[in-house]
Amino acid sequence: MPTVLEMAVVSSSGRVLYSDLSKLALTKISPFYDSLQLMGVGDDLSLALDDTRTIVASRVSSKAILIVITDKKVGIILTKMGGVGDKFGGLLDEIVVSEESKTSENPVRLDEIKSRPVSPPPSPIEPTPIPKKKDEKKLTSISTPAPTPKPQVHTEAVTPSIQDQTKVAEHVIVPFLSDLKILERCPEKDRKFLEMFDGTLSLRTIAKKLGVPFFDVLSVATKYKNMGKVDMKEIVRG
Repeated sequence: MPTVLEMAVVSSSGRVLYSDLSKLALTKISPFYDSLQLMGVGDDLSLALDDTRTIVASRVSSKAILIVITDKKVGIILTKMGGVGDKFGGLLDEIVVSEESKTSENPVRLDEIKSRPVSPPPSPIEPTPIPKKKDEKKLTSISTPAPTPKPQVHTEAVTPSIQDQTKVAEHVIVPFLSDLKILERCPEKDRKFLEMFDGTLSLRTIAKKLGVPFFDVLSVATKYKNMGKVDMKEIVRG
């Protein structure tokens, strides 16, 4: 995408697959990093980086979140990111599954990059010469006939690709109240959100029903989740 100045690709579990974000961008996005992982496919949010640039994040597939820095209109970028998801979403999911299957005791998170020390380059190691043994005996080579190769039987296993498996299924985040008494004590502006956290509606559906930005619903859900009053579960539909 030519309008992208910086970019990062993160898995839905928080693992960084690629990032060239600046320290300023990392500082801005870090407080919202856990909230990004609660987004459903197609959900997005934007944050002002400075007077001319914006951070735009979108979950473009079931397992991949794309974060970009742009100086263009957010609507244009979201359209382009939607196109990336439509065209390459299945491939991104395959890459995420492949990367997360690799053994890693401490997978890198985006909000930890700025504090990770840079390892010094390894020092060159000179090869140690191997001393020759005295009085080496020459071995007489014995030629043996090559074994007759056995006929090979080609079998082809038919395994559905990850892309085929994720074409229909949709991963969504569904919030539900774990403490109904919070409705009596919460601010009026939060109550309209909390009353819809019934365990059946996704965050995106709630945003559409209330006619508010997705990030407003996500912010309230995250706020009360941290207070232990709301639980969230990821379900697969389709």
